[in-house]
Amino acid sequence: MLTQSQINIQVQENRARADLQRAVQDAERVRTLAKADADRVKALAAGDSEKVKLLAEADAKKVQVMAEAEATRVKKLGEADALRVKMLAEADAEKEAKVGVGKAIAIDEQVRAYGGPQLQLIQDVMSKLAQAIEASKVPIVPSTVVNMAGGEEGEGGVASLNAFGLLMSLMATEKLGEFTSAAREQDPAQAEMVATIKQQLKDRLAAEQPPAEEAPSE
Repeated sequence: MLTQSQINIQVQENRARADLQRAVQDAERVRTLAKADADRVKALAAGDSEKVKLLAEADAKKVQVMAEAEATRVKKLGEADALRVKMLAEADAEKEAKVGVGKAIAIDEQVRAYGGPQLQLIQDVMSKLAQAIEASKVPIVPSTVVNMAGGEEGEGGVASLNAFGLLMSLMATEKLGEFTSAAREQDPAQAEMVATIKQQLKDRLAAEQPPAEEAPSE
């Protein structure tokens, strides 16, 4: 019985030491796990802080790049608008110049077609005088003629007292210069330009005309 008791005591001691060792190991394991969790939380916090910092820097860089891009776009648009305005102004100036040259050529060709500047001047004067007579309702030949001078027509007589005589006197006056039908010398470049314009007009008219309908075949 004594031996059995000693064996039981030894067994209890061994069991107690084993439990103590197990408890120490469990405590160590819990401490290790707690430390690991603390380190993990610390690492996660540091990672989140770095992530937030990097995201903030990325957002700031993005905003800066977008601002620079917008400034560049506005600058380019301003330059493009300025260039477009300049080109439009140059185009308008060139158009006005071409229109002026075209009008000058047209007037010159019109004068040449009339046979000279004197004839065209007479035509313009006669046209305006006729319009003035028409607007003022002045009769060309008066219904009542009184010849106090007793001279011939055209010498203070009938022809000089009515609008018709005035027109005839104006056509015969020497103040308008001598009439001439001699053609003036034309600039070869202008002649070539006029010929080109005429050919373009002919080609355009020919292109706009509808094709002739073919006669039905029997």
